[in-house]
Amino acid sequence: EDQKEYCDLETLIDAAIEWIGPAAKKANIQIKKQIKAKTVALVNRIKVEQVLINLIKNSIDAISETGKKEGGQVLIGISKSD
Repeated sequence: EDQKEYCDLETLIDAAIEWIGPAAKKANIQIKKQIKAKTVALVNRIKVEQVLINLIKNSIDAISETGKKEGGQVLIGISKSD
């Protein structure tokens, strides 16, 4: 069953960053967020968190594959478009 609830998307991003943070730190990669609009959406919280974790993990993997010793940065954000 697809259980949906109203969620603040920044809260979901924070949860994903908290979960994947140790892997990013180990790879010397900073995760930064840029929230330009407070957004609440009717979503399946677990599925959205998993998608965010996967996106961030894929970004970490891609940066790590470059072989740069200084690490890198992942930026995840929310903005409003007209």
